[in-house]
Amino acid sequence: MNFKDIEKRFSELGEDLQDMVTRLSAKQQQQSGFVPDVDIIRTKDSILLCADLPGMQKSDITIKYRDRVLSVSGNRELAYDVPTDFFKRERKAGSFSRAFTLPFDVNSAEIKASFLSGVLKIEIPAVEDAVQDDTIIIE
Repeated sequence: MNFKDIEKRFSELGEDLQDMVTRLSAKQQQQSGFVPDVDIIRTKDSILLCADLPGMQKSDITIKYRDRVLSVSGNRELAYDVPTDFFKRERKAGSFSRAFTLPFDVNSAEIKASFLSGVLKIEIPAVEDAVQDDTIIIE
């Protein structure tokens, strides 16, 4: 076996491993509970985090900040007014927790959170040398 054959086999092995990881990841995601989609937008002086949390109330959500890590957690319940013998089920429910490491120090008293039409928005201004641990109140 020459070098090109070995290189080709390693490439095929890599593709097979990537395919397996992709399939396992998709299966794990199907089995897991609710995981909200999040966009994070960085500006010159701040970060804006937007999370889709349909069917939730702001009282269902907890936001915390500590040591440059912003965490968002909560629980999404799906209630039905009829017996739940599912023909098909795609909507996810359950507890979730997401944590995001911020690229700069933050004064937690300056973090602003709002919740409107199922979208959580968190505005995080950058502040030099001002780190606090805190729970953020959603306005």
